[in-house]
Amino acid sequence: MAQPEEITEDGHNKEMQVNVLSQFLLTAILSKNMKGGRVVWLSSGPGIKLAPMNWKEEALAEGKFTMESLKTSSSVWNVYGATKLAALQLAAEFQRRNLGIESTAVNPGFCTTDLQPRAVQKGQSSFLLMGLVQGAFGQSAEDGALMELSASFSSPNGSFVEPANLTRGAPKTVGNCGEILRAAQGKKIDMNEENRKLWD
Repeated sequence: MAQPEEITEDGHNKEMQVNVLSQFLLTAILSKNMKGGRVVWLSSGPGIKLAPMNWKEEALAEGKFTMESLKTSSSVWNVYGATKLAALQLAAEFQRRNLGIESTAVNPGFCTTDLQPRAVQKGQSSFLLMGLVQGAFGQSAEDGALMELSASFSSPNGSFVEPANLTRGAPKTVGNCGEILRAAQGKKIDMNEENRKLWD
């Protein structure tokens, strides 16, 4: 989460490769043997609103994802948001393609793990602030995992699951992945086309 850019030997931003591309590759490899199964994509709540259609057309055409590939400012938080938006886009496109495999997405909420503190440098005032925010608004990693379990076993195909109180709480299905994308990105954008381009 929000780490300084590191380029993998495949030429991608490491965060994009870890958060999205590796899961997509694994899903593609396994999909022939997954008929009747389900894929759960790990997205985010704030992330999908912070990264409005971030990838430049030429980045999608070249299939390379680096900080310079972003339309907006190339901050580490924009990259993080873009990876979470991309996961939701792939969830919606997976469902739209009707491949005989169900697809859901999940926002696990604000989990009190070392993920967020590692995103800000130790010794900075924001490091201490992150701990206070986690205590006030966070939930345990186990409670965050309940979102993924709900998305895996009890939520409808195509749904988006997140905590009832946005950052924490019981799992709640808040809508369809495509609907959530349109609400987050605005109705002027053809999300089906954007999702297809990312998939390709």
